[in-house]
Amino acid sequence: MHLRAECVRKDLMLKERKYEAWQLWNQLEKAEREVEKMRKEQKKLRAESQQALAQRDSALRLLEIATREKRNLAIALRHERTITRRNTSPKTDELAKLLDQAQAQK
Repeated sequence: MHLRAECVRKDLMLKERKYEAWQLWNQLEKAEREVEKMRKEQKKLRAESQQALAQRDSALRLLEIATREKRNLAIALRHERTITRRNTSPKTDELAKLLDQAQAQK
């Protein structure tokens, strides 16, 4: 009878260990699935980050081009104003008035 009780006790302990092993196995599989989800999420975030960096670089290039164009337009406008001022100097205006007066007298 003592031997029989020992066998039953060992059998119960074995079943408990098997149950614990299955629980640990299930936890391990669950953890592996979570790790895989995290890897996929990390990959997705990395791709989004790369895309955002590419868009930022593109925007910076466009800003650089726009700034250069603005500077070129400002230079052209200053040049045009300088030419316009030279063409409409007070001396030119006086000459135009004198020519008008001379034509009016004729």
